[in-house]
Amino acid sequence: MQHDAHLEWLRGVERAKRDWEWDRIQWRMEYDAHLKWLKEAERTKRDWELEEEKQRQARLTWGPVSRGHCIRYETRHYSAQLRNVPEGLDPVKGCRMLGLEINGKLVKPNECDYQDVRNVWGNWNINYEEATCRTWWKPPQDKGCTAEGSGYRKFEASLENVHRGDSWEKMCETTPVQFHEHSFDSPHVCYGTLFGVYGIWNIPDNECR
Repeated sequence: MQHDAHLEWLRGVERAKRDWEWDRIQWRMEYDAHLKWLKEAERTKRDWELEEEKQRQARLTWGPVSRGHCIRYETRHYSAQLRNVPEGLDPVKGCRMLGLEINGKLVKPNECDYQDVRNVWGNWNINYEEATCRTWWKPPQDKGCTAEGSGYRKFEASLENVHRGDSWEKMCETTPVQFHEHSFDSPHVCYGTLFGVYGIWNIPDNECR
């Protein structure tokens, strides 16, 4: 009798284990299905938001383009105001995403200037196809040793093709030159006078020792 009762108890335990395992499997299946549904819902929401964003951005346009001055060697500044900003769109985000064709290329702004929601400006620094911003140096002139025993010789040259309104300091600092088997990305010193813009280079020279 005791043996039969023990067997029956064991069978009950096995049935309980199977039932628990089946419940666990069902719960896991329901949980995975719910998790999948949540992910699909989130993906659908993101797709809707992206589509709405695209539709809002599609209405954005740039106003008249202002062609600014040269700001460095072979680089000109351009600006334009963002227009047709729809309700609900971040104007700065729209500014950063909207390209403008300049010199044959579609380019996004280098920076966006936010003044208010209806007054956002895009700014571009264009360093291609800007030949009128190409400055150059006249042949550097030997000005002698910088000082007795210095070991350096001073050369000086004037910068050409700097236009009124250009940043002469930046144009000077960024205009390269080659002379006396040396290459320089910029002068060691830049200065401006009423007569023009000048650069100075101090080059090692044993004759100045």
